[in-house]
Amino acid sequence: MPIIVVAVTIVGMLLYSSTMVPQLLPRTSGLMGEPSTGGLTIDDVLSVAQDYLEAVGELDLAVAEIMEFSNHFYVDVYEEGRGVHAFELIVERDGDVYPEHGPNMMWNTKYGHHGRGMMGRGGMMGTYSESAEMLIDEHESVDYAQNYLDKHMPGASAVEPHRFYGYYTLHVEADGNIIGMLSVNGYDGSVWYHNWHGEFIQIIELEHHEE
Repeated sequence: MPIIVVAVTIVGMLLYSSTMVPQLLPRTSGLMGEPSTGGLTIDDVLSVAQDYLEAVGELDLAVAEIMEFSNHFYVDVYEEGRGVHAFELIVERDGDVYPEHGPNMMWNTKYGHHGRGMMGRGGMMGTYSESAEMLIDEHESVDYAQNYLDKHMPGASAVEPHRFYGYYTLHVEADGNIIGMLSVNGYDGSVWYHNWHGEFIQIIELEHHEE
């Protein structure tokens, strides 16, 4: 009888594991925010990112945009079925790929520390949620972001809010050109500027979908 109970328990664990969101792969070396070296170009990043998504075993994820900065590349991943942005990746010029830190880990209620995927295990700092609905909507996120920029980066503008699980990530522009990024918490309006990218170089937008 104990053997049967153990077997049922193991099967139950396997079934539970199969329903969890993908466990993303951590960085293998170096520190994020330091300029990386290597021959990877922005044209190579799509293939590298797609290989990464295949490795984590989630078929509904796709690359929405790729941004090149002086320190590394940034990749925005979204769920094709729901049209919701899922998580953010950093790709180093040596080909290393890993989850971006900051809001992506701390505020992401599905794939981050809050959730069961990526770095989370069911609510380290909050509650796992597959809902992309938040107390603050896209328009309000722009207001929070713009208030922050008016105080800390006068003349800069917050544009293009991307809805993630638990937060928004926006481009920061000056004179119509991208100069950086920031995120806004979807529940309390906290702002987190992405100060680890370096100088913006170029962007490739791969998908146009409903926010």
